[in-house]
Amino acid sequence: MNFTSKLIVFALGQLQCGIALEAVERVVRVVEITPLPGVLPMLLGVVNVQGQVVPVVDISQRFGFTLRPVTLSDQLLITKWNGRILALKVDTVCEVCDCPDNSHFSAESIMPNLPFIKGVVKSANGLILIQDLNQLVSAQEYGIIQELVGQK
Repeated sequence: MNFTSKLIVFALGQLQCGIALEAVERVVRVVEITPLPGVLPMLLGVVNVQGQVVPVVDISQRFGFTLRPVTLSDQLLITKWNGRILALKVDTVCEVCDCPDNSHFSAESIMPNLPFIKGVVKSANGLILIQDLNQLVSAQEYGIIQELVGQK
């Protein structure tokens, strides 16, 4: 299992989660999100990021949390991977974490078929769940999002 040596660590409720630093273009404070009527409850709408219309998704329901209204303390992780660009709404961004090789555990070594999780990292602040962006938002869901945004 390939792990990154640097993660952006963020909070979703009480969970500490991480995404590979190379998949994150920037972190911004939440801005006004223009809602879109659509099929996917996790699609909150779109934001303008330097002239580009970027879909905003709330991944918290992937972990069984109920959707909550956007607050001024929320942050957006602008991610780009495999040609996809999305803003992920998170409670707060905590840090950039250096992860030594001996701190990684694959999801398969913990429990087979864990959804959305690539692995776990032990840090001084506790366990960090490494997110698999390809599972958090599937290619099919991303296609639906792009159609709703009008970018397909």
